[in-house]
Amino acid sequence: MKRALAVALSTCAALTAMSGARADWSVGGGFENFRWKESTTPTVKESGLRWALDLTWTQSKEPGLSVAYNIKTYTGNVDYTGATLGSGTPISGETHYRGLTNEIQSIYRTTGSVDFMLAAGWDHWNRDLSAAQTESYDALYVRLGGIIGAKVQQGFLASAGVKYPVYVRENAHLTDLGFQTNPRLRPRGTFSLYGSLGYRVNPSWDVIGYYDSFRFKQSNTVAVTDGTSLFNVFQPKSRQDVVGLKVQHNF
Repeated sequence: MKRALAVALSTCAALTAMSGARADWSVGGGFENFRWKESTTPTVKESGLRWALDLTWTQSKEPGLSVAYNIKTYTGNVDYTGATLGSGTPISGETHYRGLTNEIQSIYRTTGSVDFMLAAGWDHWNRDLSAAQTESYDALYVRLGGIIGAKVQQGFLASAGVKYPVYVRENAHLTDLGFQTNPRLRPRGTFSLYGSLGYRVNPSWDVIGYYDSFRFKQSNTVAVTDGTSLFNVFQPKSRQDVVGLKVQHNF
């Protein structure tokens, strides 16, 4: 997590050095309703609220090509229902999430109300299911979509598009569970959607609702042993959905 934060701050500093007098900053904070579901028997489900804080630097809102950078951190405890690893015994409890997202955006500003964006991001999160079981995810993704109303002084603003995880790695920390090795799992990504709808109260303040998601196919299967028995471990087909609301200050 410290390494991720260092990379994020270094990237942000580099972008700041590139910025001119037209650069804009925005800081937002709020909460998001998080849902996670795995295709297992019994089905693993997680749901609950997480708190989120993000910072955005935008090079320019003038017509033409510009870049932007967003860093977001989130944390929260969500309800868990599912099963234990290996035995499949049904259990319920609480999962703690903490994560950091970095995203670089290339934006083409038009003279009209619709702009276009191509973005690349890195989402890193830890999923603590218990004191002994932690999973760490790294997802590199791309997003493509449109933006409406980014230049308005007051009124509605929105965005929508598709998202695709191009590289996903899961560290299941199997040695913490008593296994002798800890091979990485590689869930395969597939397309999902994102979007937002907000209202600009004035040039300084926005209220924004948003939706984000990931879709992962089943990972590769790895063979591990606890010294006595052999186990086949994989990450099932999974889906993540986030619906959030934030208040954003522009300066």
